[in-house]
Amino acid sequence: MGRILPFEERASRPIVFRYPTGKVIRLTREDEVMLAGQDVSELGEYVYLIQQLKDEQGEEMVRMTYYRRRLGGDDNSWTFAGQTSVTTTSAIWATLLAAALQKPWFGSLIERARVIASGGEMED
Repeated sequence: MGRILPFEERASRPIVFRYPTGKVIRLTREDEVMLAGQDVSELGEYVYLIQQLKDEQGEEMVRMTYYRRRLGGDDNSWTFAGQTSVTTTSAIWATLLAAALQKPWFGSLIERARVIASGGEMED
């Protein structure tokens, strides 16, 4: 447990994946979007991140991950909870999202995101 460091501090640290085969992959953080303070309930508080990463060969990857803390926890109570989050290439994300866009529920979600991004509001 600990604080969620500012992006600049986290960006200076590599992300390291160690696979059961012994292979190690190191990624760097290039950019990210963070959503904090929007998901608070009796289950705890969550901070969500979408991160742009690059591998050692320069291939772009995207990770969607999160931190959580118990309800009422202090700034030193955050736990990285995305050990099994999705981290894959931009090409795979694009293919997955294109498939999801064929579903009405996902298309509706993207439309809501577009409205919010343009400064509008939508009801649930």
